[in-house]
Amino acid sequence: MLAGISCMLVGVKQASGAVIWPASISIAAIWLVEVPAAYVLSRHLGLNGVWIAYPLAISVALAAHLSNYFVVWRHRAHQKLL
Repeated sequence: MLAGISCMLVGVKQASGAVIWPASISIAAIWLVEVPAAYVLSRHLGLNGVWIAYPLAISVALAAHLSNYFVVWRHRAHQKLL
């Protein structure tokens, strides 16, 4: 469900022409959250740690996409209409 909401926000922003920030947020969530978390958690929990890192990264990406949507993107969309 979290991944679906995140994909929906990314799709809305990309459909309006904003491509760099959604892609950057998604890539950053993978490289800065998922990969290190999988590495650390796999040492303690084995393969289960890798599986735990995936929803953790999705949650961080969703929070970043939501904050980008409500703080930056939505206001820019209104400014273009005026």
